[in-house]
Amino acid sequence: MQKRIAHRIRLAIAAIGMILSMAVIFAVPLQAEAAEQNVTMTSCKLNSSGKKLTVKAKVKKKTSAMGKKLYLLKLNAYNSESGKKSATPLASAKTKKGTIKFKINYKSSMLYQKFVVAYKSGSKYQVVSDARYITNPEVLAGYKGKGPTATSKKGLQVEELSDALEVGTKHAVVNWTLNSLLNDNAVNKVAYKYRGKTYYLDADQLQRNDEQVKAYNAAGVRVTVILLLPKDAASSGTKSMQYGGYSYTKFSSFNTTSKAGCRTFEAVMTYLAGRYGTKDNLVCGWILGNEVNSACIWNFGGNKSLNIYMKNYARAFRICYNAVRSVSKNAKVYISLDNNWNRDVDGSGNRYFTSKAVVDKFYAKLKEQGKIDFQIAFHAYPQGMADPVFWDDSWATNSTSAKIINFKNLNVLTKYAKKNFGKKCTVMFSEQSFNTTKGEAVQAAAYAYAYYLCEANSMVEAFIYGREFDHPEETKVGYYWGLCDNWHVKRLIWNVFQYIDTKDSFKFTDPLVKYTNLKKWTKISGLKRSKFTRMESKRTKAVITDVESMSTTSVKISWEKQSAGDGYEIYRDGSLLDTIAGNSTVTYTDKNLTTGSTYQYQIRMYKDAPDSSDANKRTRLYGSLSDAVSVTVTCGQVTVNTDKCSVNGNEITVAWKKLTGVAGYEIYRATALDGEYSLIGTAGSSKTTYKDAQTLSGTTYYYKVRAFVTTNGVNGYGKFSEPTNKLARINLTATIVGDKILLNWTQWQNLTDYRIYTKSGSDGSFVWQKTLAALTYTMKKCKDTDQKKYPFATGETYQFRVRAVYPDGRCSDYSNVLSITFQPNDTANTTTASDVTPTTETSETTESTEPASTETTTEVQQTESQPTETGTESTGTETQPTETGTESTGTETQPTETGTESTGTETQPTETGTESTGTETQPTETGTESTGTETQPTETGTESIGTEIQPTEAGTEN
Repeated sequence: MQKRIAHRIRLAIAAIGMILSMAVIFAVPLQAEAAEQNVTMTSCKLNSSGKKLTVKAKVKKKTSAMGKKLYLLKLNAYNSESGKKSATPLASAKTKKGTIKFKINYKSSMLYQKFVVAYKSGSKYQVVSDARYITNPEVLAGYKGKGPTATSKKGLQVEELSDALEVGTKHAVVNWTLNSLLNDNAVNKVAYKYRGKTYYLDADQLQRNDEQVKAYNAAGVRVTVILLLPKDAASSGTKSMQYGGYSYTKFSSFNTTSKAGCRTFEAVMTYLAGRYGTKDNLVCGWILGNEVNSACIWNFGGNKSLNIYMKNYARAFRICYNAVRSVSKNAKVYISLDNNWNRDVDGSGNRYFTSKAVVDKFYAKLKEQGKIDFQIAFHAYPQGMADPVFWDDSWATNSTSAKIINFKNLNVLTKYAKKNFGKKCTVMFSEQSFNTTKGEAVQAAAYAYAYYLCEANSMVEAFIYGREFDHPEETKVGYYWGLCDNWHVKRLIWNVFQYIDTKDSFKFTDPLVKYTNLKKWTKISGLKRSKFTRMESKRTKAVITDVESMSTTSVKISWEKQSAGDGYEIYRDGSLLDTIAGNSTVTYTDKNLTTGSTYQYQIRMYKDAPDSSDANKRTRLYGSLSDAVSVTVTCGQVTVNTDKCSVNGNEITVAWKKLTGVAGYEIYRATALDGEYSLIGTAGSSKTTYKDAQTLSGTTYYYKVRAFVTTNGVNGYGKFSEPTNKLARINLTATIVGDKILLNWTQWQNLTDYRIYTKSGSDGSFVWQKTLAALTYTMKKCKDTDQKKYPFATGETYQFRVRAVYPDGRCSDYSNVLSITFQPNDTANTTTASDVTPTTETSETTESTEPASTETTTEVQQTESQPTETGTESTGTETQPTETGTESTGTETQPTETGTESTGTETQPTETGTESTGTETQPTETGTESTGTETQPTETGTESIGTEIQPTEAGTEN
C-alpha cells in the first residue's frame, strides 16, 4: 500500500514538473507579445461637431522596430486586436516617447470600430497598443432631450396598456425578442440595408412596438426595453448571433465574435436606435439581455470562462451603447444581474457566475477599451422566491460579501456601484414581484416596504414591479405574483401600487406597516413623509360632461372617467341617489321623474383603501364632488327615420320616429352640414313626417328635428336629432291642353338644357324624347321604343320625367315622375297630371325604383364629378356615362350628343344612318336600337323607313 502511494506521489510530481515546463515554453511568446504593448491608448473622442475624431496614445517605450512613424489603424469589432494586420493606415505620427495624437475625419462606419496603433513591418502593420472605441457617440445625437420626466420611481413590466396607465406607472419596461423583429419569413417586411447586406424586419411587429412606445410617451411614461435573444434554431434572421445552449437554455447572449453575428447585431441596433430615438417614439433605456450572470439559462455565452464571457458581452454592450447614444443623447444602457451577489450556484464552473464577479469583470473590460457609462438592472428577489418576506433573509447581510442582495440590503449594491463605477452608475430594480402565499396584506406590505426603500435611495432610478397579472406557468409552482390574478381580479397590492406615489400614499400603507419589522415607515433611512405631501393627488374632483333629458320622465348624466377610483356616487338635489361600482361606467339614467321639473346632479369618485384597524378590511376614500349641473325634464332626442325620408321632385319629406308624451316637433333646415339651421315648420305630436316644398332644385338640404313638451304654457325642448340630408330634384308638372300635353319644370341650379322622357303603358320603358334649352315643352306626339312618333291616344296612360344636362354631358338626378291619362279637352279647360309616388329610395343620389316602371336610375349628385356618359341601361337601370352604349328592352343607353341645341331648339343635320324596322338612326348619336332599345347615333345622317325629321320649334311640337 505504501509503495503504491509513493509511486503515485512520484507520478504526480513528475506531472507537475511537465506542466511547469510547458508553462515556461508557452510563456515565451506571451511575454514577447506583451512586450509589444509599448503603447497605451488614452483617448478616442469626437469633436463637438462630430466631424473629426481625435485618438491619443502614450508611448511608454520607443523601440527600434517602431521605426520613424507610428500608424493609426481601424479594426472591426470582431477582429483580433493583436498581431500583424493588412490594412490602410488612417493617419501617422512621429515616433516619440510620450503622448502622440492622430486626427482624422469621422465616417459613420467608425461608430462600432476600434482603433489601434501599429508600426510598419514589411507589407503589414504590427499592432503595438491596446484597442480603443469611440467613447462619446452622444455628440452625433439628433435628439438631445431626456424624454418624459418621471415624477416617481414607480414602474411596471407592462402587459396591458390601459391597466398600466390606470395604475399610474411612471416607468414601463417591455420585453422585445430579436427573433420577432429580425424575421425573413414575416408576411410584411421592412428591408434595411447595412454595409452592403439587406436585413428584413417584421413590419407588423414594429408597428405594434411603435404604438406601445408612442402611447406611453404620450402619457408621460418612460419606456425601457429588455432586449432578448431567444435560443431559436429556426430563426434564420438571428441564427448568426446565437451561441446555442443547453436544452434548458432560454436566451442566448449576443454573439459578436464572428463577422456575420457582429454585422447583424450592428444592423439591428442601428435600425432600432434610429426608429426609437425620437421625441415621440422614444425608448429611454435598453437592458441588454437577462440576468447576465446566469450564463447557462438566461444569457448563454458559449460555456466560456468569465474573462472571455465578459469580453464578448462587453463588445455587444458597446455596440448597443454607441448605437443608441449616437441617436438619443441621454439614452441609457443596462447590464442585467440577479440577486446572487456572492453566491455562485455551480462553484467554479462556467454555467453560473456571481453578480459581483460579473459586474466587476464587465467594468474592467469596458475600461480597457474606453470607459463609458453604464447602469445596472437588478433583480432583488427574496432569499426564498415564494416568500414575500425579505426583511428576515439571513443571506442579505449589510456587507459587500453578502451572498445575495435584495431590498433588505440594497444599500450594499448602490454604495458599491457608486464607489467602484461612479455616481452615474445608477440602479434600476427592473424585475421584482412578491408572492401572495402569506396573504394579500403581506404581499402589499412587502411592496410598500421595497418601494419606500427605493424612494429613499438617490442611486435608485426606479423600482419595476414584475407581474401585472399572475402567469399560468408560474402559478403551477406556487408563484402568485400579480397585481391581479390571471382572471384580472385586483388584489390589495393593486390599490397600494396605484396610490404609493401620491399624497395618499400613507393612507394606503400605514395599515400595512405592522406586517413588517418596522413600527413606522419613517424608520427607513432617508424616507420623509413630507416628500409625499408634494406629490399628485389621484382623488380628483369629478367633472360632469353632459346632462340631458332622455324622455319626458328620465334624464341621463355623463361624466369623465376617473381611472384612480373604484366607483362613483351620484347625488340628486344634494342627496345620495345611487352608487356605481367600477370606474368604467361613466353614465347614469335617472328615471321616474316629473315632466317640466328641474333637478340638480353631482358626482364623486370613491376609492377603497386598507382599513386602519385591519388591512384585510376596506375603508372608503372620496374625491371632491363635481360642480352641480341642473337639467329640466323635457323629452328625449328625436331619431330620424332615414328609411322613410324621401324626395319627390323638389318636395322633400323628412321622417322621424315618434316620441311618447311630447307636444310636437320642430323642423330645422340648413344648406350645409355645419351651417346655420333655421326653423321651417312644426308638426303635431301625432305626426312623424314633414314635407318641405320650398326648395331649389339641385340644392342639398340638411335637416334636424327636435321634440318639445309644454308645461304651463312654456315649451321645453329635447335634444336635436342627428342631421339628415336630401337633394331637391327637378319638380315636373303636366297639364292637358286640348289635344296636347304641356310640361313645366323647375330649373336645376343654373343649367339650361334638359332631356324629356316619356313612357306609355305599364310595361314600357322610358324613351328619350327630346333635349332642349327651356323650362317648358308642349307635346302632341311621343316616340315609342321603336322611335316612331304617335299622337297621344285617348284613354292611354303616359308617364313623364325630366333631367338637366351639364355642358360636359353629365346629367342631374331625374325629376319626379308624373302620370297622366290622356283625355283631349276644350282648350279652355285643362287636366292636371298626378305624381307617381316612389316606393323606395336608397339614397339621395339613387332612385332604386322608378315609379310605374321597373327602371332604376343611378344618378350622380351635382356636387360629384360625373363621368362622361358611357354606361348601359339595363332593365330598370339607366346608367348614362359617354352616351355610346346600346339600349335593350327597358334599357336606355344614350350616345354622345354632338348636335347643337339652343333656346329650346334642336338643330339636327342631315341623317345618313339607316333605320330598319323599329330602328331610328339619329344625328350625332351612334348606336343600334332593337325592339324596345334606343341607340341614338351621331346626328349627321339621313333617316329612311320610319324617319322623323324633328322641327326646330322651341319647346313646341306640332
